[in-house]
Amino acid sequence: MDDILLNAGKNASSSVTSNPVRDNNCVGFFESCRIYFMITFHFSMSQMYVKERFI
Repeated sequence: MDDILLNAGKNASSSVTSNPVRDNNCVGFFESCRIYFMITFHFSMSQMYVKERFI
């Protein structure tokens, strides 16, 4: 059982260190999510502001 866990840990760490492409994909994904949420949040805030102003 310990050997299996040890091998899994080795495989995970080696794939993390030797696979920069997947890392960049994750970073790009989180960056795009952050931008998306910033845009939607800004849009909803401006909508609330417009509603308060004109209603």
